[in-house]
Amino acid sequence: MMQNENSHQAESTHEEPFTEQQAFEDLQRSAAELNQLWQEFTLLKTSAQQWSKSTFELFLLELSNSTSGLKRILLCHLMFVCLFILFVFSACVGMGLVTYQLSASLLAGYGVFLLSLALSLIGLICWQQYLRRFLGFRQTQTQIKEAMDVCISKATQSHH
Repeated sequence: MMQNENSHQAESTHEEPFTEQQAFEDLQRSAAELNQLWQEFTLLKTSAQQWSKSTFELFLLELSNSTSGLKRILLCHLMFVCLFILFVFSACVGMGLVTYQLSASLLAGYGVFLLSLALSLIGLICWQQYLRRFLGFRQTQTQIKEAMDVCISKATQSHH
């Protein structure tokens, strides 16, 4: 046992210069890897900053479009409510007058009035459906989904 320890000590003193050289090379290799990781981190940081800035600008643009569309929809709803009340009122008055008088000229005049009012309501409904396209953040959601896909694919590539 004693002989085994002496031979181990002799081997360790013989290997020390080699071990110091190997440690120095390992240190240099580690420093190079750290430098490379730092450069990759800096590149990732720059890319993430640019992406977040452009995504935020896209969000603000869609917020502005949504706000504008919402204002128009509220105006459309207000006009719809006013015209609907007027439509119901005029329909009731018209039925009363038609029942009372049974005059052909009155019916023709009232029919044209109701038809034009109905067309106005249909136009408002169509305009309202058109304005709904401007609500939401579809482009921002698409941008974020694409970024998530890129991050996931890079993470899976780095693990392999």
